[in-house]
Amino acid sequence: MEELLDEAAETLSETMGGAIGPIFGSIFEGAAESAAGRSRLTAVEMGEMLEQGLKEVKMIGGAKEGDRTLVDCLAPAVRALKEAAGAGADLSEALMRAADAGAEGVEATKKMVAKKGRAKFLQEKSLGHQDAGATSMWIVLKAMSDYCAGK
Repeated sequence: MEELLDEAAETLSETMGGAIGPIFGSIFEGAAESAAGRSRLTAVEMGEMLEQGLKEVKMIGGAKEGDRTLVDCLAPAVRALKEAAGAGADLSEALMRAADAGAEGVEATKKMVAKKGRAKFLQEKSLGHQDAGATSMWIVLKAMSDYCAGK
């Protein structure tokens, strides 16, 4: 699993345009570190992986919740996933809750003025529009959730 996530990190970093490639790459690098030695994942382990990816993104980009970035999607998703896992939810259920929480985070970015990334140059003009990075992060979470649910 670690090798797969490392490969995904490298591919994303090298093929996605702008700053989002390295950002997504860092998320998957963090997940790869957390997945070392594992061949299957539980909800608890997925929570640990995504939390490590979130830490990587925060460390590299300096973003925090409220800055109107993908962190505004990923942070609540990680919290929801870990809470679901702690309550005994299986991986599919935990990822569904994470995707739902991430969607709420994306929606919240519409009320934020961008402080990081390209959108920061729009200042007040960014209000009313959801953040592209947060939206992209939600698409990844939703795809993971759908895959685990057999969709």
